[in-house]
Amino acid sequence: MKDTRIKLIQTAARLFAKNGFSGTSVRQISTAAKTNVAAVHYHFGDKRGLYLATVAHLVEQTKKSLASGPDGLDMSQQIDALTREESLALFHKVLNKMLDMSFDRKNILLERIFEHAQMENSGQMVKMLLEYVANFDGPFFRHLNHLTGLKLGSSELILLANAVFRQVHISDFNRFAILHSLKLKDYTPQIKQQIKDIVWHNTYAILKSYEKGSKKR
Repeated sequence: MKDTRIKLIQTAARLFAKNGFSGTSVRQISTAAKTNVAAVHYHFGDKRGLYLATVAHLVEQTKKSLASGPDGLDMSQQIDALTREESLALFHKVLNKMLDMSFDRKNILLERIFEHAQMENSGQMVKMLLEYVANFDGPFFRHLNHLTGLKLGSSELILLANAVFRQVHISDFNRFAILHSLKLKDYTPQIKQQIKDIVWHNTYAILKSYEKGSKKR
């Protein structure tokens, strides 16, 4: 039974990312997963339940990817206990890890699902998705709060986080445009490092302007 549930989620992730919520039927998912419609209702109740379970699964996979490998990140540590230098070093690692995931397209399905939700102009659907990723984004907001002193939930902190993290989300079109301009088929190790260096240079300059006592703000 557990294998059937995971298979349905994995199949649904591909189809929801390709066709969106409205463009994907329960029958399409069950057929592609080589099971039946009854299995979807048994495990998830309905298509909406499967959709939310799929998003939750993809968010969890993203969190696991951040924590995996020799450069894995422990985002559960007490950020407030870190010195500024330690916090900056950790934040640098966070951005590099997120860029590696973007280079490897590990979060592409989740990004495409969000894009479809926006295109389908479903405020309710986008709200549901945001509720699921709130737990994922929490540590990053707390990290920026620690580095800048900006209040959690404030418009300035939210806008700052958006400006910083937009740099690490390389969409399909961004990837295509960059590689086309560079006349490459894929990112080389050198290009990946150049992107990382640029992202950190930009981010460090922003964070430096919020350093205590800075007159640059």
